[in-house]
Amino acid sequence: MATQPTAGGPEPAKPVLLVYVSTINDESGNPRRGWIAYDGQGRALNFITEGYAGRDAIPPAWTAVPSTGAIGITPMTYKHLVTALREPDPGRGARREAR
Repeated sequence: MATQPTAGGPEPAKPVLLVYVSTINDESGNPRRGWIAYDGQGRALNFITEGYAGRDAIPPAWTAVPSTGAIGITPMTYKHLVTALREPDPGRGARREAR
């Protein structure tokens, strides 16, 4: 993903648009909403899950980035966004290969 700087690497891409998407709540009643962050070339940079935080889920450096109104998506699309675009959890190590 292009949102985390690396030592000696290029400056991370900054989003120019946040597209707000939502679908029905999951089986436990938890919300499934969030923002897709796009760069100036139209590439998806990241997916920010809203949870119960509302707009506070958006990183402080990105709060001035324009966002769209809600766009309805399917639960399957939401699942894809969460798994394909979210930043890796920095607390989790790489998977170990089976011996």
